[in-house]
Amino acid sequence: MTKRPNILLTGTPGVGKTTLGKELATRTGLLYVNIGELAHEGHYYDGYDEEYQCPILDEDRVVDELDQKMVEGGVIIDYHGCDLFPERWFHIVIVLRTDNTQLYSRLEDSCYRGALPTTAALSMLSRRGGQEALQSGTV
Repeated sequence: MTKRPNILLTGTPGVGKTTLGKELATRTGLLYVNIGELAHEGHYYDGYDEEYQCPILDEDRVVDELDQKMVEGGVIIDYHGCDLFPERWFHIVIVLRTDNTQLYSRLEDSCYRGALPTTAALSMLSRRGGQEALQSGTV
């Protein structure tokens, strides 16, 4: 029996990872996992970052929690980066990007309202996500 693929959806906040991931899961029957939601539900945190006023993800606990599911296959992971996951987990990495003007508007309407990045920062973050994926060799 062929193992079902594991997919990583990555990109800056607001590019559509969650929308695409949920739609893919609905159409394919794959399991959708949003890392932020998983961390929140399992309390997978390792402290609090005062500067950014957000919890610090306990990456080891997240990886431990997901490992068996990833070995079994058929998982869509939604996360803004790819460097915390073992490369062996994924069959494909999809880096989502969007026009910075549209992205800024999406973030302005979301929970990021108080900490909106500049257009230059958005551009840099978009490139960085793609570069991480390319360096991983899974794109």
